[in-house]
Order: sequence, then structure tokens, then C-alpha cells
Amino acid sequence: MKILLLFILYLISVIEESTSQVTANSGGGVRIKCKYEEGYETNKKYFCKSEETTCSYQIITESKHTWVHEDRFSLYDDTNAKVFWVVMRNLTVKDSGTYQCGVDITDKAKEDMHTPVKLKVKAGISTFTMISLVSVFLMLVLKGISYLIGSIRKRSKKQTSSKRQSLQDSSHNQGVSLSVCDYEEIKDTRSHSDTGASTVYSTVGLPTKPSYPSQTVYALAQPPSCTHDMDIYSTAQLPTTPSDYSVGGTVGKNIC
Repeated sequence: MKILLLFILYLISVIEESTSQVTANSGGGVRIKCKYEEGYETNKKYFCKSEETTCSYQIITESKHTWVHEDRFSLYDDTNAKVFWVVMRNLTVKDSGTYQCGVDITDKAKEDMHTPVKLKVKAGISTFTMISLVSVFLMLVLKGISYLIGSIRKRSKKQTSSKRQSLQDSSHNQGVSLSVCDYEEIKDTRSHSDTGASTVYSTVGLPTKPSYPSQTVYALAQPPSCTHDMDIYSTAQLPTTPSDYSVGGTVGKNIC
């Protein structure tokens, strides 16, 4: 923005010098600097266009240190600097010609003080139009940069959010698989050299009549005396009559 303002000020101040020839573009404006001698600070100041034998007033004022406006012309009298400024706006090719920076002399015996200024207005792009185009171009560039930065930030946020979601899904899946696949290996602690150990089973049959009192029946199975014996099974049958409940059974088998 600072560069834009400096550029605009530069374009405006190009024609701010006191010169007898000024060139401007159609549709633009120009500011002309008119100097006068000391002692004429209180006199009226004017700006007129020379036409053969006369000079047509464009603006005239006796106001000091304030802008006075008249149609497309403005005038500011700075008595401290002994200078007055004239601004012309919305120039056309017809505005080309010779103008006079005038100081009104109250003494009729003397002529007014004049400083001639030749103005040439060219057809084409005006300073104002150029400034407008540059301003629009810079605004579009700034908007484009802002849009690009915003797009990059949105894309970065989406990528960050996607990565976080992926990490969360991954950690969730790992937690599920661990809970499902967790196991503990149980090793057989029996000694393989102890071949003498055999499995002994005992099966006890329950009473056939539930009305009989509960009695404890034991069935003892003798383990084999040989190391190569296979599994031994012993089955004890319960008696069918109450008088037989005191009977115990012992079974042993030796196939050595």
C-alpha cells in the first residue's frame, strides 16, 4: 500500500513545477505554480486564458491561505511563500493554449503582472486513468495473493486433520488387535524322563434311587508297577440294594 501511495503522489506531483510549458493528458489534471514579487501579497490573484487581444478569466480571488473553487479550476494563495497554485481538472484537447498567472494591480496607471504558461493537452490515457488502472491492478494482485495464502492454509489444515484422523484410526486398530490376539503360552512342565507316570481315572456311579441316604463310596485304583504301563481305568458300581452300601471295591491291574 505504501508503494501505491508513493506512486500516486509521484504521478500527481510530476507537473508541480513553475514552468512556462506544461504538458498533460486528456481527462487528467494539472497543478501550476505561479510566483509573484514581494509587496503584492494582498492583491487579487487570477488565472486567465489568452485569446488574441484579451485574457478570459478562469478563476479570480482575493482570499488567502484557502482553496477557492470555480468550475474545473481551483486557486490557493500562499502569501508566506509569495506563490499561488492553480489546479485544472478534467482536461480536454481544447484546453491547450496560453494562460496567464495574473496579479491584479489597483493602480490604473500600471498594468497587471502576468506570467505566461503554455499548456498542451495530449489525447490518450490520462494521469487519473493511469492511476486508476494501476490501483485496480494492485488491488487484484493483493486479492490474488490473499486468496492463494488462504487456500494454502486451508489445504494445510485439511492435511493436518487427515493425518490426525489416520493416526487415531491406526492406534484404535492396534488396540483392538492387541486385545483380540493377546495370549499366554503355557508350557508343559512335566518331565519327559518321568515315563513311569500314568494317568489313572476313577468313575463312580451314583445311586439309582434318590430316596436312599447319601453314602460315601470310594474306588481306589492302584498305579502300575511298570514304567511302560498304559493308562488304567477303574469303575466302581454302586449297589442296587440299601444293605450293600457298606461294600467297597478295590481294583488293580498289573500287566507286567
